[in-house]
Formats: sequence, C-alpha cells, structure tokens
Amino acid sequence: MKTEKNRKYQREWAAKRTKNSKYIFLPCKYCGNKTQTKEYKRTHYARLGGITCKSCRAKISSKVMTKLQLSLTPKERSQRAKKASEKADKSKAVYKQWENIKNNPKKFKQIKEKRRLSSIQMWKNFDDKTRNKIIAALVGSKNNKRSKLSDLVKQCLIDHKIYDGFQSEQLFYGLIPDEINHKLKTIIEVFGDAYHCSPRKYKNLNEFIPLIGRTVQEQRERDDRRIKLFKDYGYITIIIWEKDFLNSRKKTMNRIIKTIKQRQKENII
Repeated sequence: MKTEKNRKYQREWAAKRTKNSKYIFLPCKYCGNKTQTKEYKRTHYARLGGITCKSCRAKISSKVMTKLQLSLTPKERSQRAKKASEKADKSKAVYKQWENIKNNPKKFKQIKEKRRLSSIQMWKNFDDKTRNKIIAALVGSKNNKRSKLSDLVKQCLIDHKIYDGFQSEQLFYGLIPDEINHKLKTIIEVFGDAYHCSPRKYKNLNEFIPLIGRTVQEQRERDDRRIKLFKDYGYITIIIWEKDFLNSRKKTMNRIIKTIKQRQKENII
C-alpha cells in the first residue's frame, strides 16, 4: 500500500512540475530580496515559512560552521576531516563523470564560474575579523620561515636608525608587506630575483618558472596589482631587489633614507 501511495504522490508531483514549470520570484524570509524559483515549489516553501536567498543561506552556514569549529579541539577536527575523506565517494563512476566534464569545455567553464561566484558570495558574507584570520592563516609567516634577505634589510634599517615606526609582516587589506610604516605611509618590499622574476634575469615573458608555478608575465602582473593596491590607499612602496642590495648596499640604504626624509617633510605624520 505504501508503494502505491508513493507512486501516486510522485505522479501528482510530476504533473505539477510539468504544468507549473514557470519561473517566479518570491521574497526571502530573512532579508526580503526577491529570489527566483519554479512555480510548483511555492507550496513547499510555504510549509517551511518562506524561501531563503543564497546570501542568507551562506550567512547561516558560516555561523553554524564557526560555532562548530570553536567547540571542537584540533584533534577532533582532524578526526572529522579523516572521516569525511573516508566517506567521500571515490568510485570509478565519479572519476569518469569528472573526466567527461573536463573533456567538455562548456560544462567545465560553467562549473568553474558557479564555484567562483559562490566563493565570492561566501567571502562577502564573512566579517572583517574572520577574513583577517583566514588570510593570516593562509599567507602569514607563523609556519613559514622568514627569508634571510628580508632579515638583513631589517637589520640594516635598525643600524641606520630608520626602523622607528616600522612593523614587519603586518596584515594590510588582505596582503602582508615585508615592512610597513603607517605614520609615514611607506612600505618596503624585498623582492628576490628568482621569486619575483627580476627584469635583468628573466626577459622572456612567456617563460614558465617551476619554483613559483607561474610565468614571468603572471608574476609581474601579480606584483603590479600588489603595488597598485598600496598606492590606492596612499602608501609609497620602496622595492629592494636582491642583486641591488647584495652588490650595492650603501646606494639602496641611501635611497631608503632619502624617501623617508621626503615623507617626513611632507607633514604626513
């Protein structure tokens, strides 16, 4: 009897879907923004007390996840991650399906775009504190060792008595500069010849560098975006290249001293 009832319900539901397959806009029960759904789902959302938009769903899920992560210990988190990886479906059918998607460029682009938009929406819903925590965990130098070159530059600044007001590796709008002075609005960036693709060494823009996993053009565009962000917030960036600092340390230090004195004269403090 149960199977017959289920079949009848499925037939009725299928009939509703075919008849009421038009798109409608319903207000979100939290924010009131109009969200797109199909007409046959109106009764379903009425039972739940209203529809929820993507942004509200993301906010709710982020709050639940933060509460859960705070309650768990690091050992429990690792255990949960192991269990999740074990439960994950790693069958041949899934791999075949993913291979078919990769072979079809249109589908692959659509999936990538959906994931990109969902990640952007999630990032917008986070608070400033959570954003800073995530960025500090990913980009921060707590686990990674600081380079010897940046330590040498820092020591030279201390020896020349210029380091007053500077802070090393402080989070600044999603980026972590080597040295920053908020009063003078100056940033000192130490660029390694290999990691930042020095224009003296690397002249071929399409050359792929396995050390950083990018081409020369991509790395330079990345550095230009970084410097542009600092400029937009009114900060001057002093770039110190590895070869210039090692070969002619006095010239580089004189250049830094001149720029700092100029910033002091401009009454920025």
